Amino acid sequence: MYLNVVNDDGTLNHYHIIKENFFDGSLYGHVGYIGTQSKASNALSIFKAYFSDAKAILVDDTNKVILDQLKTLNISEFEEKKRDETIFDKENFSLMYFTSGSTGQPVAALKTKKNIESEVNVLIDL
Repeated sequence: MYLNVVNDDGTLNHYHIIKENFFDGSLYGHVGYIGTQSKASNALSIFKAYFSDAKAILVDDTNKVILDQLKTLNISEFEEKKRDETIFDKENFSLMYFTSGSTGQPVAALKTKKNIESEVNVLIDL
């Protein structure tokens, strides 16, 4: 599989997405958040989390309320490999993201690998 990222300046980056390029055994079970640095770095970090069986929490890092709460819960940035225990260590998920909160408070949604793969297969079938 290949990932093509169109950057804000119109340039295009191509990435070959295979497990060998993204697997990091030291990240197994690691909980960390992925902020909104760039489209490419976010996508690549998500693949690294997926292939490494880590737990990625996607956040808009302009949302200081959620970011501050994650820090209070000892959740570090995804690429930091510190291993503080978190409330999410025993939870079964691969990806967590938040709704926009446009109709109230943002709500977290947890996705397991099975959820993600099922949704991707549905999209492929469409």
